[in-house]
Amino acid sequence: YDPAVPVDTFWDIGISDSTAIVMAQRVGKEIHVIDCIEGSGFEISHYAQLIKEKRYLLGKHHLPHDARAREKATGLTCEEIVGRMFGESNVFRDFDFLTMCF
Repeated sequence: YDPAVPVDTFWDIGISDSTAIVMAQRVGKEIHVIDCIEGSGFEISHYAQLIKEKRYLLGKHHLPHDARAREKATGLTCEEIVGRMFGESNVFRDFDFLTMCF
């Protein structure tokens, strides 16, 4: 972990299974996975708060194709919640994390 390098998050939103968020740093052509969160039964804001509590220098938040699905509890989408907590300009719907790993 290099505290001077931004940490990007890669989200897999669980509907009937767990939600998983991988935190990684891009160092040159390499992806360094430094942390992850996994759980089920929580709202998206719970996971976003856990990420904030880690106090990483955050970069981009990469969301999956289903990030526009609305939560029943809040009526908001994952994209909206993450955008409000981290800034909309840092949210991308381009979950390509696995294609960058080797």
